[in-house]
Amino acid sequence: MLSTMRKQSAKSPTTRISISEPAVTAPETKAGAVATKHSAVAQSIRKDIQSGIWAPGERIPSEKVIAKTYGVAYMTARQAVTSLVAEGTLERVGRKGTYLASERAPSDARNLSDSARHSTSTNRFRTTGRDRFVLLIEGGKTSLDPYYLPPIIEAFEQEIKSHGHEMSVYGYSMDVLDGLISKDALVCCVLLSEQDILYTNLLRERGNRVFAINRCNIGSGVPFVAPDNAGGAEAAVEHLVDLGHRRIGFIRGLPGNIDAGDRRHGYLQALSKRGVRPGPEDGNHFIEACGYEVAKRMLSSADLPTAIFCASDLSAIGAMKAIAEAGLSVPRDISVVGFGDFPLAGFLHPGLTTVRLPLAELGATSAREMLKLAQGEVVKETILPCELIVRQTTSPVHVVDAKVQVG
Repeated sequence: MLSTMRKQSAKSPTTRISISEPAVTAPETKAGAVATKHSAVAQSIRKDIQSGIWAPGERIPSEKVIAKTYGVAYMTARQAVTSLVAEGTLERVGRKGTYLASERAPSDARNLSDSARHSTSTNRFRTTGRDRFVLLIEGGKTSLDPYYLPPIIEAFEQEIKSHGHEMSVYGYSMDVLDGLISKDALVCCVLLSEQDILYTNLLRERGNRVFAINRCNIGSGVPFVAPDNAGGAEAAVEHLVDLGHRRIGFIRGLPGNIDAGDRRHGYLQALSKRGVRPGPEDGNHFIEACGYEVAKRMLSSADLPTAIFCASDLSAIGAMKAIAEAGLSVPRDISVVGFGDFPLAGFLHPGLTTVRLPLAELGATSAREMLKLAQGEVVKETILPCELIVRQTTSPVHVVDAKVQVG
């Protein structure tokens, strides 16, 4: 299929081409299972290479062109090319493209791209050179929830350095994967979304030893340590049911976030086990503003919840503000439970009942498992319990007699 692009591959990246072939279809494996799309694309590129349409050291078409040619997503094409780079068939060259591997490939093949250099200059965890231990996080998420990542990073770094090693912390990007992480680096990925899992799989396919914080796909071959988000949520809801609450609202977290999904699952699972119908459910973030707005909507309902379970301590704070503004009292009129047990939870008045995330333990445990990987030892999946911390925002159910006015 890519033979129609041979002439165009040496032209400017802006050259437009027309491809008439249909989108790629994943072939069946010997076991009869359908192979992944990126594997099918990689196999087709191998066939083109074997046919001799490119000379050794010649640049192949860009991944955007490959994606368009095969009718697949850019990240699928990227993953296919990355797998070929990992096996040594292709070689990436910073700022120039991807070439059929040979000794004649440009000499600056290992140079970093401009954006990769920029990422290191703006990274406050920057260290020089390529480090053996790397921690990957969604850097932008720290501004959304500054209580979640810092304890993980601090514990991880302390454990690694206590054994005489250096480490770097980077955000997820292809420039970082291509330019800053060598194939012999051990990489710990903090997983917050499915996109993070894709990067994790890319690293593993190219030969890196990878460990994850938070659960990875079953059968992915990536060992991990994860908090028992679902179990913690179940404990919170069962606590409310034991107090007599039967209409329990839920303020969700970010859509697509792994933790948020697990906590919602635990909420529904606990209600199902106890024979209680799910209450009102709303929300799309972990922050205070989300909790505030969602609680206002719930309080406008004719059938008020007697308790609200929140996917984060921060959204619980917002909910408590809305409840107070409606002239109601926590916990006399409405009980509230958060998730995280961040430092501020115990300083609120009343103190927030919440589920404690073992953040420092996540960081330290993952570092210890990474050190085992470095020694060639086998590591396995670990689930850390999330403990319910009962304070003053929950109490036995109390029926609200007066109609609530919400501004």
